[in-house]
Amino acid sequence: TRLVGSEMCIRDSIDSFTPDELKKIFSKETYPSRYDRKNFYRFWIPLIALYLGARQSEIAQLQLDDIIKKDGYYCFNITDEGTEKSIKNKASRRTIPIHPTLIELGLVDFVKEIRKKKNKPNNRIFYTLTPDSRGKLNDKISSWFNTTYLKRLGLKTKSKNFHSFRHTFRSEAGRQIKNDNVIIRIGGWELPGMAKVYQHIGCLLYTSDAADEARS
Repeated sequence: TRLVGSEMCIRDSIDSFTPDELKKIFSKETYPSRYDRKNFYRFWIPLIALYLGARQSEIAQLQLDDIIKKDGYYCFNITDEGTEKSIKNKASRRTIPIHPTLIELGLVDFVKEIRKKKNKPNNRIFYTLTPDSRGKLNDKISSWFNTTYLKRLGLKTKSKNFHSFRHTFRSEAGRQIKNDNVIIRIGGWELPGMAKVYQHIGCLLYTSDAADEARS
């Protein structure tokens, strides 16, 4: 599908993850540990994508100051303000509440612990991620998740990759939230028609083995 504007080439060939696929992805038998000192981002970034529908690049570049409290709620402040940060379009600049499950899993407490660490190489939440030669932080995530992890699970296809989390979020949000403008705002879609591209038939399971593992 081609649309005029900054989001010209929207890939409607990307599918949502099915409930069974999500169970496989977040199975405690295979899902990465939150306690991995170097690769802890592998635990958090897919979960954030699942529950908030944010783009991979938006999550990877989140800085410690991007978790804020607004009107009593913890939120992600997605912006291009600061060093080594960018957004896809004007609609991408947004403040969105952090899903209660992510808070229950300990995301806010995790960030508080990161803030206490001394001699961090940068101010990012996922500070162990290093940019590639083009300055991109998300290529390492793509390489691991798409090429290694999905393939290991037998889920790698042309229509299933990390971006499928965004499609999955859109599908479930469309089922649960009746106001399409709210969905568009949360996801940072530039035009109402953009969000429609992401809507597929499916049901998102909000309880996963990954969440159970984190609680234990």
